[in-house]
Amino acid sequence: MKAILIDPWEKSLATINLKSGSGPTVLRELYDLVGEDGLDFNVLKKGECIVVGDHSALQIPVWPHFQIEKHMYYGRAVILGYTKGGGECDTAFSVDDISQIITWYPGK
Repeated sequence: MKAILIDPWEKSLATINLKSGSGPTVLRELYDLVGEDGLDFNVLKKGECIVVGDHSALQIPVWPHFQIEKHMYYGRAVILGYTKGGGECDTAFSVDDISQIITWYPGK
């Protein structure tokens, strides 16, 4: 499944391929990508969500972060598509789409 990995340490965006499904292997892959063992999901727009680490915003010192539209996200994140029924699917976003709406911030 096509997804986008956001890395605020490197200020980079990359198209990646994730396994499909909701089993432990898929969750472990998301945990490893965001660097935490808990996940938070936020809707970016209908059919698109962003996955971040559950405690990324609580890190001291503050992790590098980024803003997409009005929302601030800390640490690495993954953008996924989702279906009307709530299943995962390819993201409709491209790296170019995200590069036009993201603002980077350093950690402190």
